[in-house]
Amino acid sequence: AELGVDPSAFYDVGDQKTDVELARRIGATPVFIRRPASLTDDARGIAAADDLWEAAGWIIEHAKQAARGAESQP
Repeated sequence: AELGVDPSAFYDVGDQKTDVELARRIGATPVFIRRPASLTDDARGIAAADDLWEAAGWIIEHAKQAARGAESQP
């Protein structure tokens, strides 16, 4: 916000709990790359992917849906 940027428009992709924590702290959307034993119950409600390619696909679809939703609002 200090730089005139809306953090909710950004995605934070990572494979560690600290990546998810960062996204939550700054207001970005977390996308978790699955790794054995990397997240526990903290992963509920978080988008998860098996690799970066899958994460990128999810981000693109999520952004399209968000744009459609913004277009339909007055």
